[in-house]
Amino acid sequence: MKVVLDTNIWVSFMLGGYMSLMRVLFSSDKMSVCVCDELIQEFQEVVSRPKFHKYATPQRIASMTYMMYMCCRRVVINGVTTTSDVRDNDDLFLLSLAEAVDADFIVSGDKDLLVLGRHGNTEIITLNRFRAMLGV
Repeated sequence: MKVVLDTNIWVSFMLGGYMSLMRVLFSSDKMSVCVCDELIQEFQEVVSRPKFHKYATPQRIASMTYMMYMCCRRVVINGVTTTSDVRDNDDLFLLSLAEAVDADFIVSGDKDLLVLGRHGNTEIITLNRFRAMLGV
């Protein structure tokens, strides 16, 4: 199973949530979590915002970034973006990443993505639904 996790999911992971899900994601040989440079850069930019300073120490940011590089399948999309009716064009790189790897799922809390329901072969679902599917 190939999965793309939206930035908001990575932020939740960094803030200490969903440890059991992280164990499943990064220890299963049947699951591949896919990232691209654009996703990693957006994560770093988001957690560097002032509202996260209390929780996002440089060490936590570095640890999560390291996990993204070392535990995930890194894909180069070279700024190529797909076409979609997505409400927020800043989300196009996630759809491009999903297309590039033929992802089964994009997991997100972003209503602009969730409203699509699907992009090509990729189903766009909430974290709660994904957790329920995995039994975590």
